Amino acid sequence: MVEVKSLSLTLSAKHLRQTINYGANEGIEWALLTNGKQFDFYKILFQKPIEARLVFSFDLCEVTTLKNCVEIIQFLHKDSVMTKGLDKLWQKTIALDPKNVAGLLYAQPIKNFIRRSLNKKFRHKFTQEEIETAIDRIIHDPIPLEEVQQVKFRKPRKKVLSK
Repeated sequence: MVEVKSLSLTLSAKHLRQTINYGANEGIEWALLTNGKQFDFYKILFQKPIEARLVFSFDLCEVTTLKNCVEIIQFLHKDSVMTKGLDKLWQKTIALDPKNVAGLLYAQPIKNFIRRSLNKKFRHKFTQEEIETAIDRIIHDPIPLEEVQQVKFRKPRKKVLSK
């Protein structure tokens, strides 16, 4: 479903509700809300209450993101709909949802990896609780990306077997 508003209007929550209601009443699971420059694409979730999740959004007036717009707009093409491209995009959207990524951070193998890496680097024993507290802080407290120190891993050397 495509809901088009006037170019002079700024898209709002009211417009989104209207679009979602139209789509839900017709049993349509995808909705595009646009004013010709701002494009917001949603998946309508048929649950109680009916919800919509933003899949992507772009503004054609933003020159810096124009290349990304071209990559995204391909999903609005008929071929993408016919070849289940929207379903693949939705799966990717769900996979990258912060709740799913956070769930991975709390997985035991990841916590063990972080603990072992910190133990090795700082020559100190860290508990699982300390690791979970550190992950909590990462999730709750914003960190400017320029302050994040990337860890470099060396590939393990292959052992050469001598005869």
